[in-house]
Amino acid sequence: MCPTQHTRNIGKRFVEFLVKNVRVAVIGVGLTKFGEHWDKGLRDLALEAGLKATADANLHGNEIDAVYLGNMSAGRFTGQEHLGALIADQVGLNIPATRVEGACASGSIAVRQAALAIMSGQHEIVLAGGAEKMTDISTEFATTGLAGAADEEWEGFNGANNARAACRNICKKPPQCDNESYCAISI
Repeated sequence: MCPTQHTRNIGKRFVEFLVKNVRVAVIGVGLTKFGEHWDKGLRDLALEAGLKATADANLHGNEIDAVYLGNMSAGRFTGQEHLGALIADQVGLNIPATRVEGACASGSIAVRQAALAIMSGQHEIVLAGGAEKMTDISTEFATTGLAGAADEEWEGFNGANNARAACRNICKKPPQCDNESYCAISI
């Protein structure tokens, strides 16, 4: 982990101190099989991955200090908003449990927050991961929800659901938005 060039000197020194003096390691991993799980809910998928990770790390629940769960769309797609606490409660843990959201990076942000919590000394062992379930809803509903990961007010309103589609809407004439320019847009 390296501080950005925009970090203030005091913040940079603090981050460097943490990085030099606190080691963070992934000690267990767990995954659910990718696919359409018609027989499982979002809670089941998150629990399965979490239980596999704790088993892989040879940990028991009472050794875990906190949970960070990344999720973008549970509130919209399943009606379940308070996912972190729900998962902790399901396995009988009375610990801090936080849901984080960052579109497609939600799981990665959960891992980052867990690492920062350990580096700060706040926690020693943290369970972190991400979970989504989008197969139990219509394609149209999923597409509308995923458009919320972009700028819904501007791109969604204009019919775009990602940067390339936005480029296509803005560039009306082929010379203004040829294939080479179109493909150069980073997504």
